[in-house]
Amino acid sequence: ATTSCLPDATSTKILAPLQPLLIGMFRTLHATITHVVRNSSGSHDHPNHHVTNDDDDNPMDGGSPAYEHAVWICLLLVQLGADARVVTLSVPLINLSQLVGLSQREASYHDTLPLEARAQFTPRFSLGFVTLLGTLVLHDDMDEDLLRDCHAALHHPAVALVLARGLCQTDDKAWTLRVLSFVRRLVGLSTTKVVQLHPLADALFAIHQRDAAVQLASKQVERVTAELDLVKMNANDERVLSRTEHARLQKELDVQRTTHEHVLESLTVKMETQLGRTDALAKKKAQLQDSRVQRGQLDQDNHALQRKLLVLEMRLDELGQANVAATADVDRVY
Repeated sequence: ATTSCLPDATSTKILAPLQPLLIGMFRTLHATITHVVRNSSGSHDHPNHHVTNDDDDNPMDGGSPAYEHAVWICLLLVQLGADARVVTLSVPLINLSQLVGLSQREASYHDTLPLEARAQFTPRFSLGFVTLLGTLVLHDDMDEDLLRDCHAALHHPAVALVLARGLCQTDDKAWTLRVLSFVRRLVGLSTTKVVQLHPLADALFAIHQRDAAVQLASKQVERVTAELDLVKMNANDERVLSRTEHARLQKELDVQRTTHEHVLESLTVKMETQLGRTDALAKKKAQLQDSRVQRGQLDQDNHALQRKLLVLEMRLDELGQANVAATADVDRVY
């Protein structure tokens, strides 16, 4: 059990103002739990974010000052519970039914999360509240009825689940230590008072199996993602190579096209020159043909003139002979 280290006079001075402070803190806890439970049918956003004064807001949304304040109050009361007089003042303020309701709320939210998100979820309010109950109630000298009610609440599957989640969480080692301290206090009770740990063992086994499945699935997703990234990288490399090859081929095609265009231009110039020469030769051939025709005609005219000249020469010879004969006749006459 817890002990007190303060003298009676000093403790009386401290406890007098401490009692209303404890009442106020427990009242804040109960109000926050009530708000969380009442909003259990609301939106299921991320749960490490918690209660606000607006009933329309999801009390499980991370970053809510009221939720964080309630967790802080639980941890503060656990520290104050080291003093037996604080325990004496706090035990009447405990409401065990709220532990079940709060645990059910956070457990139900836990079950709505995707598998990969469940391992990231730490039900801090439920863990803080159950740790507080363990500090205040789990003592051998505590009232049997209260212990029985506490054990019954701890048997609830939702409470076992949040405890198991606290043991298996990887976000904050301090929560694991707090839950381990609670379990050690729980199993440290006498045999007649110790609660059966089957629900906690079942929840731990289920959480472990679920986390193992999530880790396996995560590894498979990572492997598939790595393979997909490799395929994408290879595809990108092939795309880059394809673009480079396409650019090279396009450049070669442009060079060949330019070369062919130059060759075509050169051939066109040569063809036009050759056509000009062909036209000139055709004209010369036509002129030569005309010259040949004219020469043939001149040859014919020349032959005709030669025949005429020959006839004329023959005629002149005949005339000369006749003249000679006539001259001879004249000479004979005279």
